[in-house]
Amino acid sequence: MYAIVRHGGKQYKIAPNNEVVLEKIDAVKGDKIDLGKIGKVLFLADDKKIKTDAKDLDKIKVNATVLEHFQNDKVIAFKYKSKKNYRRKKGHRQLQTRVMIESIGAAKANGASVNKKGTTTNKKETDKKQTAKKAAGDSK
Repeated sequence: MYAIVRHGGKQYKIAPNNEVVLEKIDAVKGDKIDLGKIGKVLFLADDKKIKTDAKDLDKIKVNATVLEHFQNDKVIAFKYKSKKNYRRKKGHRQLQTRVMIESIGAAKANGASVNKKGTTTNKKETDKKQTAKKAAGDSK
């Protein structure tokens, strides 16, 4: 199974258990993200089925884990005009994020929700945190 995902103006072919280098994603190292929410799934190929319908692809969930943030190699932009002694040199290092693709598949209703950044939050965990805060507030 593999999918094609658009993120940051580029298209990436992704498969489970593969590492992919994407443009910088606002997530902390170790966060679980959904690339279907951050980017857009354009194509999904299973063993025997191919999905290209936008309605079906909007429901596809691509789970990934952020491994690291880093800067790519420097790209040099050098301009010159011959015989005019005009030379300009500029450099740029693009911020990148390396992610590990964990799974590709349809979204499941297991109590987990995805926020705008694409990070998943489990409903049970947030309920536990809220009850703990209430209990701590009551004891004061």
